[in-house]
Amino acid sequence: MDEKENIYYLKLFVKQHPDNRMAWYLLGKEYEGQGKEAKANYCYMQAGEIYEAFERRSHPLAAVERELEQLKQWNERKRARRFRRRTAMIAGLLLLLTASAPGALDTGETDSPVYKAVNEPDSGKEPGTVVLADLKAEDPLGSSWGKMVSLGGDYETVLAVQLEELGEWRLWLGDRKLLMSAQTGQDGALREVRLYDAETCDCIPAPAGDMEELLDAWSYEQETRWVLASAIQAYRRMTGQWPSSLEAMIRPYPDNVLSGERPGMREQFAPLLRHMQRTAEPVQADAAQAQSGSRNPVPGSDPSELDVRPLAVVVDKSTHRLAVVSGNIVVRSYEVGLGGDLTPEGEFVITEKVKNPNGTDKGPYGSRGLVLSGSQYAIHGTDEPDSIGLDESLGCVRMKRADLEELYDMVPPGTKVTIQKGSVPPDSAEPPENRFRLGRGQDETNPDRVYEWLQ
Repeated sequence: MDEKENIYYLKLFVKQHPDNRMAWYLLGKEYEGQGKEAKANYCYMQAGEIYEAFERRSHPLAAVERELEQLKQWNERKRARRFRRRTAMIAGLLLLLTASAPGALDTGETDSPVYKAVNEPDSGKEPGTVVLADLKAEDPLGSSWGKMVSLGGDYETVLAVQLEELGEWRLWLGDRKLLMSAQTGQDGALREVRLYDAETCDCIPAPAGDMEELLDAWSYEQETRWVLASAIQAYRRMTGQWPSSLEAMIRPYPDNVLSGERPGMREQFAPLLRHMQRTAEPVQADAAQAQSGSRNPVPGSDPSELDVRPLAVVVDKSTHRLAVVSGNIVVRSYEVGLGGDLTPEGEFVITEKVKNPNGTDKGPYGSRGLVLSGSQYAIHGTDEPDSIGLDESLGCVRMKRADLEELYDMVPPGTKVTIQKGSVPPDSAEPPENRFRLGRGQDETNPDRVYEWLQ
């Protein structure tokens, strides 16, 4: 078994058994053998005492846990000092009032729990990035800290965020908590830490400042990465080759892997392509595989892999929801119309994407169609909007126009579609006011065919 296969199966194993420290240690050794130190360090941190037993030493990053504990203790002391000063201030004010003597009070304190260290000059690194706390993490700060350390060398600011959780899912558009941020020096060490969530840190939270702006910018870029990575993977599966340029994927029907581009996508293409080429799993690139609905490689647990995890679609017949997901993150969720028992269950792939099927955007199929595994079933629009949320179709998945057009821009041909009962949260957040949109770059209509999907 070669190194790539070893890593693939170890990643699959730790995904299924995240508490197995020996598996984490072995995965770390595989990454270390490939020279991927950041990924190896993350695995070693998960391995804990197993690493210490085999290496006969503590891992250098284990000190960060002690730093976090010291930071929490510092905040507790800070809160106690602030309470004492407030008490003293009130007592002093009463004395002043009693003496009828005016005076000015200045505690010299700030409400912001800022952990200061040596200030570094601008390093020329990327401005900032975000890491997400693990699902159901008992200690969200601790679960984020190792990821922040492993990514800190490439960014001036690293922000940790916890997404809203619902069952086994995390909601991309749900409530989100800013947990902490860190500034890094030229050596990659964390030089300053701020905590933002009082409940999580049991402290006086710092003002978020420009961290919300950083999170919004990163979220936009992350959605672009998901769509672009999905398209690159789809192109590779369809052709057996990596795309040479962004334009190679923005082609007229039937080669319309991408419907166009959005600001920032062109800048992301080259570095994202290089990353995917370095970490690629073996792929069988032929039409038969696309028709079969074969699974995408199982993503690993290291923090950087969020950036390139491809999108998939899950349709829940019991709640009439269609979700666009990346791993356990619900990126989008829409209400849909179905056909009850006439809508088949199972795994499919999108084998064709067409705009204005049968030459119109006002017919029974609406403005877009996404064919499922070359069958008569499709995800499409409808001229009966009142049927959304009901079982009135002959088997197809009906969508509202705005929802359908956003979905069409986000998922390429080859995207896996799972139709089943259950799994999609019924309370998923609604789509944002500013929809995901790609600028139009080619003709995606197909005037040579009359579509007869099971509406």
